[in-house]
Amino acid sequence: MTVPNQNYLQRMVAWPLWAKAFALMASDAICLPLCMFTSVVLRLGSFEDALKTALPAQIVLALLAIPVLGAAGLYRSVLRFMDLRVLGSSSAALAVVVLLVYGLSRSFNFD
Repeated sequence: MTVPNQNYLQRMVAWPLWAKAFALMASDAICLPLCMFTSVVLRLGSFEDALKTALPAQIVLALLAIPVLGAAGLYRSVLRFMDLRVLGSSSAALAVVVLLVYGLSRSFNFD
């Protein structure tokens, strides 16, 4: 059975590490703010109410996760290997991000 776009996947595997890391961070830069906004929509129960609650602050808070995950070595580790140690460190980094976003959202009165 052939995989669709197999040539594209083979080319992506051949990318240098820095390009793969950039692709991971770029996808996080798109997906994390969307996830943050979605969580606010679900919490408030309305798309309109979520748009009224400091959308730029939501985006900035979500983008703060990228340097934390990078400092924890998540991107480098995912590209080279994935094992329990990496899973533990990424879980710890995500816990830091959750606490950071929670603390900052409380300081901005996003209750």
